[in-house]
Order: sequence, then structure tokens, then C-alpha cells
Amino acid sequence: MGLFSRSGLSERSERAALKTLEQIRTQRRGRFRILACIKTDEDTYNAVRFAARLAPGNDCDIILLYVRPIDHGLRSGGLQVRLARQNMLDAGLELPGLKALRLGLEVLKEEGLDVADWQRSAAHEDAWGDPAGDNKVEFTNADGRSIVLKLKTAPDPAAGILDQYELGPYNLIVLWSPTRWYHEFLGYFNASGVVQQVATLAPCSVMAARDSLDKEG
Repeated sequence: MGLFSRSGLSERSERAALKTLEQIRTQRRGRFRILACIKTDEDTYNAVRFAARLAPGNDCDIILLYVRPIDHGLRSGGLQVRLARQNMLDAGLELPGLKALRLGLEVLKEEGLDVADWQRSAAHEDAWGDPAGDNKVEFTNADGRSIVLKLKTAPDPAAGILDQYELGPYNLIVLWSPTRWYHEFLGYFNASGVVQQVATLAPCSVMAARDSLDKEG
């Protein structure tokens, strides 16, 4: 009897979680959401600037994404617990990509989006057996607008970006400008053709942000 009770409780919990997830997705569909992807290269922050200028209103959310490779070598005692209980900005860790996300937040501030007084929440999820997993910090203002910093773990950047879309949805993905555009077949399989892979496979619009914000014509 006890086993059936636990099974029923588990099923109810799963249904409740799915219902909550669908409610979140429904709410997000009513907003314009931009996924701005960055690397450690300085020119990738053009994506952040474009996102800020394309989403000036409170009905627009911006998610800054950094995809880092799977690193089982990070394994250390209590790491998952620290990330789960604290947000990644305060956990005292310098995970790969965290500095890039902080810089992205500074770029948004330069563009007039200062989240210093916004409400802040954090979340952690296990991913790919990596002890640091996926982490995010979300800033929300009084009007319900969100700015999110997402540090995601994935086998490669393109896979991470496309996987993040599934967690969205998003109306627009903004990436850095590619240094090279490959032949269609090579671009699909070449790991260095991240922008081309995402532009080919993403279900939403994709923009490659060049250094042209202050140029005319």
C-alpha cells in the first residue's frame, strides 16, 4: 500500500510540475524575449548591446547566455550544495564564463539597464554530470521585466544555445558576428561554425551582431 501511495504522490508531483512549467511558458509567450549569446571575446558583447537597443520596453526580457564545456574535473566536496543554496554571483566561485556574464551585465548598465535595485533570484540544476551544472540569476523589476544571466553546461556552444531555446521560448537569438561563413554542408558539422549552425537549426529568428551600432548607412 505504501508503494502505491508513494507512486501516486510522485505522479501528482510530476503533474503539478508540468502544469507549473506550462503556466510559465504561457506567460513567456506573451512577452518579447531575446536570448543574447556571448563568449569571452570582446566583440561578442555587440550581441548584448543589440539586445538592449532592440528591447527597450518593460514587455521585453533579455537573457544573457554563456555556454561552457562539460568539466568533470571541477568535482569537489560541497560544490553542488553551494551553488544550489547561493546564486553563482555570490558563491565565491570563478566558474568559466562567469566573468563574461558579469561584463555583459555591465554592458547592459551602459545601455541604460541598471538592475541594482531589481529583485534577484537564483536557480541551479544538475547537468551532464558536471558538478557545477546549469546556473542562472534572474533580476526582475516592479513592472515584471526580467534580465537573466544563464551559465549553461553543454558538449558544445551550438548545442547549448539550441537546448536553451527549448527552455524558452524566445522570439530572437542574437549572436556574435562569425569570422567565417562555411559552405552549407561544412557549416552544419564544423564546430567552429556556431553562428551558422544556430541560424540553420533555431526555430526562431537569429541575428549576427556586427560592430555597426554607431554607423550609418
